[in-house]
Amino acid sequence: MKNTIVAITLLVIILSACTFRRSYSIRLVQIDSLMSLSPDSALLILENIPIQALKTKSDSAYYALLLIQARDKNFITQTDDSLIRSVVEYYDVHGNTAMQARAHYLLGSIYRDSNKHGMAVKEYLKAALLGEEIHNYELIGNIYVNAGYLYYLQDMPAKADSLFRLGGRIGRGLNDTCMWVNGLLWQGKVDFRCKRYVEAEQKYLDANRALGNFGDNKTRAVVAGSLSSLYSRMGKKEKALEYARLKFFLEAGEGQDYSDFLMFGDAFYQMEQYDSAIFYINKCLDAKDLSIKAGGYTRLADIALLCGDSVESLKMERLRSIYMDSLNNLSQSNDILTAEKEVWMQQQQVRYRDFLSRYKYVLFAVIVFGCMAIYCFRKYYKCKYHKNRKVLLELQTASYRQYALFQEQLRRKEKEIELLKNKINNRYIDEKQQVILSEELQVNKGEHAALAKETLLHSPVYVKLNLIITDFKWKDKSDNVLSDNEWKQLIMGVNSYTNNLVSRVSLQYNLSPKHTCLCCLLLLNFPVTHIAYVMHCTRPTVYNSEHDILMKMGEKYEKGKLRELLNNIK
Repeated sequence: MKNTIVAITLLVIILSACTFRRSYSIRLVQIDSLMSLSPDSALLILENIPIQALKTKSDSAYYALLLIQARDKNFITQTDDSLIRSVVEYYDVHGNTAMQARAHYLLGSIYRDSNKHGMAVKEYLKAALLGEEIHNYELIGNIYVNAGYLYYLQDMPAKADSLFRLGGRIGRGLNDTCMWVNGLLWQGKVDFRCKRYVEAEQKYLDANRALGNFGDNKTRAVVAGSLSSLYSRMGKKEKALEYARLKFFLEAGEGQDYSDFLMFGDAFYQMEQYDSAIFYINKCLDAKDLSIKAGGYTRLADIALLCGDSVESLKMERLRSIYMDSLNNLSQSNDILTAEKEVWMQQQQVRYRDFLSRYKYVLFAVIVFGCMAIYCFRKYYKCKYHKNRKVLLELQTASYRQYALFQEQLRRKEKEIELLKNKINNRYIDEKQQVILSEELQVNKGEHAALAKETLLHSPVYVKLNLIITDFKWKDKSDNVLSDNEWKQLIMGVNSYTNNLVSRVSLQYNLSPKHTCLCCLLLLNFPVTHIAYVMHCTRPTVYNSEHDILMKMGEKYEKGKLRELLNNIK
């Protein structure tokens, strides 16, 4: 494996030498492809490229991006954000989404190393959104793991665990062992913090199996250290010391981490070998990491108390409290939550702007089309209204002619009825002729009622009723109103074929003129909506009037009951 990497490195160097000013873009692309295989070789080549030879802004931005990425992959702490900010600004302006995503991710990593957790999460979220646009799942997975680490530091275990799970799942799907193992490791750390030791052990062992025999020593050492700390907490002393020694062995020659000394000290403490524990723990107290210092003083306080030195134990406990207070003061959970809200709001604004930029012409066309449709519909509606009204007026003229004919027939029929009544009252006719004449009178009365109804339906007042209803149907209002005289004509017309029913009901129940008009319209079988049009009121008002009339008649209110009662009255 190492020979392959060396060969690739030499190949890139040779290619770089052969293309010395011909095209730096090609050289940078070659280095970029080398980054995932051998980040240390990529960093070495980048550091040997003369910056003054980069003539274009695009090459300079690409070079700076790769240099910062190589340092990040080689675990070099970076806190100066001036260079990466210029890269972010360049790619934000030029709209290269792939480079934008990488630049924001690296800026987030620098903020992470600078302990600016809120700003780091903000950049990670921006990078994740950009990564989703281009489906760069490798970048998204790394973002999830790094962002989860920040949530973990701020004691937000649920959010951290969900991000670690997503990162690990992506790593497994991409066959990226490093990402997968990191996801499992940090899930285990969340379980460890939440005192779910069995679940944590399972995650750590899964990470160890995922590494197999091909994992790099640094990652294997991290897994071993995590298992050692877990077994120490679980009281499995031999296993804790075994994995502590394995970690020490894997990191041999690379310089020991202060966390190793704390881990060894903790393992010896669990095995009650206090002298060895104190020896290793004292070595970890020079660490800059406040959590390591706090952990060291915690164990020294415990050892002093077990050895009967309460004064020393109190002193160590006081120092532990100082470092724990300092750790708590570094909490930036509010900054992270604020960053989440800011990114969400920015995302909504960007989506809104994109929507407007993409669909503004469509929206304009829809608005214009809608206005034209409304105009055409109104014009059509208006034309149809005038056409219907014209037809109605023509029918009105024809109706007036028929009205005159029906009136003439009605007068003749009234004369016939009057003549028959006189014959029946004649004392000189016998009983048999009287019966025949009475039957003939009833027939004529029926014909008279039918003629009276037809006469009313062709009368000017009835035509006006239809005009009012048509106006309301088409334009929700009407300038036509029935006068008192026209209401009287309408009532007389209804009385003429109902044996004076309207007048009889009005007198019997002492109805108001308004209620009398309502009874008249109900007998003409107008629906409630049309009655409201004619009476220039609302439907609830019509129903209330029906209720009042039924109360006077001693009946309970039901919809349609008044119409039914009127039609049943003889």
